[in-house]
Amino acid sequence: MNVIAMHDEDAGAAPKAAEIARRFIKTGIDWVTIAWTAFGLSVLALSTWAGWTGLTPLWLSFVLNAYFMFFIFATMHEASHGNIGHGRSAWLNSTLGWLCGCINLVPYRGWGDLHVWHHAHVNNGEMDPDEWVKGSNPFEVVFRAATIPQHYLYFYFKTRAYDRVRGGRFAYTWIVMTWVISIGVSATLWKVTGNYKMLVLWPLAGYTNIFIMGMMFVWFPHFPRAGRGRTDNSTTYVLGPVAGALLRPFDIWQAYHLVHHAYPRVPFYRQGKLFNAIREHIEADGSEIVDLTGARPSPAPASSREARPVRAASWRRDARQPSPSRKAPETSPRPQWRLWR
Repeated sequence: MNVIAMHDEDAGAAPKAAEIARRFIKTGIDWVTIAWTAFGLSVLALSTWAGWTGLTPLWLSFVLNAYFMFFIFATMHEASHGNIGHGRSAWLNSTLGWLCGCINLVPYRGWGDLHVWHHAHVNNGEMDPDEWVKGSNPFEVVFRAATIPQHYLYFYFKTRAYDRVRGGRFAYTWIVMTWVISIGVSATLWKVTGNYKMLVLWPLAGYTNIFIMGMMFVWFPHFPRAGRGRTDNSTTYVLGPVAGALLRPFDIWQAYHLVHHAYPRVPFYRQGKLFNAIREHIEADGSEIVDLTGARPSPAPASSREARPVRAASWRRDARQPSPSRKAPETSPRPQWRLWR
């Protein structure tokens, strides 16, 4: 096949996957995410009240608060991509983003701007703020996931990102102010009432939520060490129905993070279905898939694919976040199970 014919074939194939993806994009108001948020906020309010008054053991309310702060982080993530409200209802994105961000101590404006930066410079050691979580051993990864807020502050200074992101210096200030407010309010309640529990239920639970976010939203989808290209920036994990159902509350569909980078306007709860719908296109491009179901083999290593033409990510639409610093995808084989690269 000559080059022109191959390009014509790719051009014809590209709209097919894109057309499939369009069917998964929500328009209007995303009531599923709103219901998700309402449930998470309700549990947080009830758990905080029960822990504060002593109705439940403090450790139980702490665990519930830490998890459900992570639970509503999914809302903030969707809001940063403008997925909750569209058109006249677009105000829902900033409203719910700010609300959830102030509660779970991941400020919507500061984190949201850095997240867009991550999408533009994914897996770039110098420009991707989430590269911080890369570690050479499990202990280093855990330490880095637990110190993401400090790294984000450093990253803002190092790259002068606050001069190049949407929120500017206001966004940087809110990374600090979120913590000042939460600790200040909790400490004031301790001083006035003699009850220290709010420090555990808000700032400490919020910091634990950030650690969980660092592991499940940052480390898990991008490691084993993924590349910088359009088809290898994340690793996709396919699990069976039972294992998948057990994982969902903790990864919130981040096992399909490659699909999220390709189609960020598709809601998080539809990413698995979209992956299944366009899986053949993804596999044809050599994307790394760790299939734990045993139902079908993972794609052959890159070295065995060199003889055939690569489709140049025909399944993936052009992301509207180009990065001149992004390098070409690696062509050497990468072991699927080497977790610390």
